[in-house]
Amino acid sequence: MIHIKGAPRSKLVFTLNAGRSFIAFSYLDIFLYLLRNLFMNILTIPPWNIIALFHRLLLTSFLCYRSALLLRNILANRYGHS
Repeated sequence: MIHIKGAPRSKLVFTLNAGRSFIAFSYLDIFLYLLRNLFMNILTIPPWNIIALFHRLLLTSFLCYRSALLLRNILANRYGHS
Protein backbone atom coordinates (compact mmCIF):
# COMPACT_ATOMS: atom_id res chain seq x y z
CA MET A 1 0.00 0.00 0.00
CA ILE A 2 1.22 3.48 -0.82
CA HIS A 3 0.46 6.39 1.50
CA ILE A 4 0.56 9.84 -0.09
CA LYS A 5 1.46 12.88 1.99
CA GLY A 6 1.92 16.49 0.88
CA ALA A 7 0.14 19.72 0.06
CA PRO A 8 -0.79 20.46 -3.57
CA ARG A 9 2.13 22.89 -3.92
CA SER A 10 4.72 20.59 -2.37
CA LYS A 11 6.21 17.39 -3.69
CA LEU A 12 4.29 14.22 -3.00
CA VAL A 13 6.10 11.85 -0.67
CA PHE A 14 5.22 8.20 -1.15
CA THR A 15 5.89 5.98 1.87
CA LEU A 16 6.01 2.27 1.13
CA ASN A 17 5.35 -0.69 3.41
CA ALA A 18 9.07 -1.30 3.88
CA GLY A 19 9.49 2.17 5.33
CA ARG A 20 11.34 3.54 2.31
CA SER A 21 10.09 6.78 0.79
CA PHE A 22 10.81 8.61 -2.41
CA ILE A 23 9.80 11.95 -3.88
CA ALA A 24 7.78 12.13 -7.08
CA PHE A 25 6.53 15.07 -9.06
CA SER A 26 3.28 16.57 -7.87
CA TYR A 27 0.50 17.25 -10.34
CA LEU A 28 1.13 20.98 -10.04
CA ASP A 29 4.76 20.56 -11.13
CA ILE A 30 3.64 18.53 -14.14
CA PHE A 31 1.04 21.17 -15.00
CA LEU A 32 3.61 23.98 -14.79
CA TYR A 33 5.97 21.99 -17.02
CA LEU A 34 3.14 21.52 -19.50
CA LEU A 35 2.33 25.25 -19.52
CA ARG A 36 5.99 26.17 -20.06
CA ASN A 37 6.28 23.78 -23.02
CA LEU A 38 3.06 25.07 -24.54
CA PHE A 39 4.24 28.67 -24.22
CA MET A 40 7.62 27.91 -25.80
CA ASN A 41 5.93 26.05 -28.67
CA ILE A 42 3.54 28.94 -29.31
CA LEU A 43 6.49 31.32 -29.69
CA THR A 44 8.00 29.24 -32.52
CA ILE A 45 4.91 29.29 -34.77
CA PRO A 46 3.76 32.31 -36.81
CA PRO A 47 0.41 33.62 -35.52
CA TRP A 48 -1.29 33.31 -38.92
CA ASN A 49 -0.72 29.54 -39.05
CA ILE A 50 -3.66 28.50 -36.85
CA ILE A 51 -3.73 24.85 -37.94
CA ALA A 52 -0.05 24.31 -37.10
CA LEU A 53 -0.54 26.11 -33.78
CA PHE A 54 -3.48 23.89 -32.81
CA HIS A 55 -1.61 20.76 -33.88
CA ARG A 56 1.47 21.76 -31.85
CA LEU A 57 -0.64 22.47 -28.75
CA LEU A 58 -2.43 19.15 -29.03
CA LEU A 59 0.76 17.16 -29.63
CA THR A 60 2.66 18.85 -26.81
CA SER A 61 -0.10 18.35 -24.26
CA PHE A 62 -0.43 14.68 -25.23
CA LEU A 63 3.32 14.07 -25.00
CA CYS A 64 3.59 15.76 -21.61
CA TYR A 65 0.65 13.71 -20.32
CA ARG A 66 2.21 10.46 -21.55
CA SER A 67 5.58 11.43 -20.07
CA ALA A 68 3.98 12.05 -16.68
CA LEU A 69 2.27 8.66 -16.77
CA LEU A 70 5.50 6.95 -17.80
CA LEU A 71 7.43 8.62 -14.98
CA ARG A 72 4.80 7.56 -12.46
CA ASN A 73 4.90 3.96 -13.70
CA ILE A 74 8.70 3.84 -13.65
CA LEU A 75 8.82 5.09 -10.07
CA ALA A 76 6.09 2.68 -8.98
CA ASN A 77 7.74 -0.32 -10.67
CA ARG A 78 11.14 0.57 -9.25
CA TYR A 79 9.81 0.23 -5.73
CA GLY A 80 7.75 -2.90 -6.44
CA HIS A 81 4.32 -1.30 -6.75
CA SER A 82 2.28 -0.98 -9.92
